[in-house]
Amino acid sequence: MLRGNIKVSWFINSSQEETYRLLMDYFNGRPMKVVASESPSYIKVEFGSWTAMVLDNARGEVKARIAKRNGGSYANLNLSFALEYFAALLFTIVGAIATYLIYDTLRAPSTWALSVILLEVAMIWGIVGYSVSITRRKFMEEFNMFIQSLSAKKQ
Repeated sequence: MLRGNIKVSWFINSSQEETYRLLMDYFNGRPMKVVASESPSYIKVEFGSWTAMVLDNARGEVKARIAKRNGGSYANLNLSFALEYFAALLFTIVGAIATYLIYDTLRAPSTWALSVILLEVAMIWGIVGYSVSITRRKFMEEFNMFIQSLSAKKQ
């Protein structure tokens, strides 16, 4: 199943300002680019690459909202891969049109063109879906370890 957005929330036993600083340090210490921030409540980060042909590096963004609550703060993260899916959609459309034009020029039966187009669509979306899945899992595991290390330092 292709999922574009994932929302998660963590309680961090620190003030809102301290949580903001910790998240900024975390994001700046990774191959991510902070594109917007409003201290102490909002951070927007982009990650991944379209040029690197690596399956665990899908293009996406994280929007982190930090809210003060119960003597600590909640970090609400929205992880989105809309950019990756949009690029795949454009690539699929261009590929399908190009395949149809090539097969039409060769005067090949249209069923051949349709078969090749369906194969292209399945391959593109299979690779993109797998790449997003791997990237999402890697991000969540690393961020979870970061959150667990924070609670270990507090104890």
